[in-house]
Amino acid sequence: MGSSDAVLISREPVEVVLAGARFLLPYAPAGQWIVQLEWLDTLAARMATPADREVMTDLILDQPNGRDILRNVSRQLLSAVCRRPWWEAYRLLDLSVSPQGLGHLALAGMRPWECAVGEWCAATYALYTRDADDKSRLQFDFRLSIPPRDHRDNGWGDERGDDPEEIERAMAKMTGGGRGITG
Repeated sequence: MGSSDAVLISREPVEVVLAGARFLLPYAPAGQWIVQLEWLDTLAARMATPADREVMTDLILDQPNGRDILRNVSRQLLSAVCRRPWWEAYRLLDLSVSPQGLGHLALAGMRPWECAVGEWCAATYALYTRDADDKSRLQFDFRLSIPPRDHRDNGWGDERGDDPEEIERAMAKMTGGGRGITG
């Protein structure tokens, strides 16, 4: 899949490489991604065809760190189809099915079984930031961007890694805001 933002609306299959084997995952609408999101760490296998899922399972079982490989590939997959870090996509998908979020998206004509997952995340982001002033948008963006506690990203601090919850508390204190989205 290319680096173009057009990936957000793509209905093309997505290629993943798992333990050296290439798989083409068929297009699935946002609704299917949302339903499977509960199993984030096995998302790549859950989005595969049944035949490919069997092959993936065998490959993972043959690897000493198979669960870690599947988790990493699953998170990379979510990042690729949503064009944002996996934790941001996960949080946006989670927000989208809150009663308020889903209600607003439905009123706007968005249907999770009729659009791509990247498109759905973009609409959710637009919903939560459309009436925000600069400060509120910055706070939302910041809270959305904080990696989960167990994730270490070179863009966040030194070798020890920063504590995302501590960063969020400091940001809330600086801006006068409360807790926001966390993963």
